[in-house]
Amino acid sequence: MFDVSSWVNFIKESIRKKNFNPWDIDLAKVADAYLEMIRLYKKFDIKLSADIILVGGILLKLKSKSLYLRSFPEKISEDNFQKCTSKSKKVKSDKESKRLEKKLL
Repeated sequence: MFDVSSWVNFIKESIRKKNFNPWDIDLAKVADAYLEMIRLYKKFDIKLSADIILVGGILLKLKSKSLYLRSFPEKISEDNFQKCTSKSKKVKSDKESKRLEKKLL
């Protein structure tokens, strides 16, 4: 079983290598696929369930960081993200937003 940092690294590397957008991942479909797997095999694995929830949480965090960057494009640290600073600047272009997202990932 992966630990949290392994999952984070796995997800980030998958995003980079396969060049996919975390926004394209429908977490509801992932959960539905897992439930279908449980029904099909008639076996529940608590460790796998925990990993599925963890991956969903990591993806949600990546998505929320992306939204934060679009709203507050100044250079941020993890502490700044956690505090959700109240300063607001507009992103000048979509290119700039994507560049900042890549920096974060």
